[in-house]
Amino acid sequence: MKQPVRFTIVILLLALAWLVWQKPASAPDRSGVRAKLPEQAERTDQPSSLWRVVTRSVVSEASANTLEFRLQQMGLQPIRLKTTEEVTLHVFDDAALFQNQQQALDAVRIWNQLGIDSSPIRSDNGQWLVGLGRFSQSEHAAAVELQLQESGREFRYQQRLVPTPAWRFTFSPSAKKPAEALWKQLQNTGLMAPAMLQETQFQTLYGKSLPATPNRGLENSSLK
Repeated sequence: MKQPVRFTIVILLLALAWLVWQKPASAPDRSGVRAKLPEQAERTDQPSSLWRVVTRSVVSEASANTLEFRLQQMGLQPIRLKTTEEVTLHVFDDAALFQNQQQALDAVRIWNQLGIDSSPIRSDNGQWLVGLGRFSQSEHAAAVELQLQESGREFRYQQRLVPTPAWRFTFSPSAKKPAEALWKQLQNTGLMAPAMLQETQFQTLYGKSLPATPNRGLENSSLK
């Protein structure tokens, strides 16, 4: 074998041996990987994926019956909740305090002549006042306040937080999409002031108020 060829072969063998003994190259940079994909989709029957729609509260059973009838007329089967809630009470009274019942009755007569319902109330300290209404609904209180202002007589206004029996309505839990459709249907009435809650949050707030065997409102409704 000629000398140049033999020299070339030796150089190649030495280079191959050098490559074999080197450390392996590092893997490519994976900085573009942000999160591992889940092995399976979230189960829709898990509590965290279920939602409830809850109506506003009303503080009289007659109003609750009316609201329930309205919901049934919409093709829904609501589940009634009875709770005790702190309700803002709007209180209107004659500005004066009266020393005896007769003075209070005289003031009542004047208010009634102005078309404003009023009644005498004996206070704890023996004095008398004239009540011009106690209202839990802000829109009703605002209308009465305007009427009182137009009367030209002085009156007192207070807000009190009062623990009061209250009624709400809910429906069977569902996936988010049908719950949103139900929420929108109730919102469009302009009367229900509905809210959407995840089932876990609903159970924390109202779970103890659920009837023992609730009817299955949403499943039997037109939003099924």
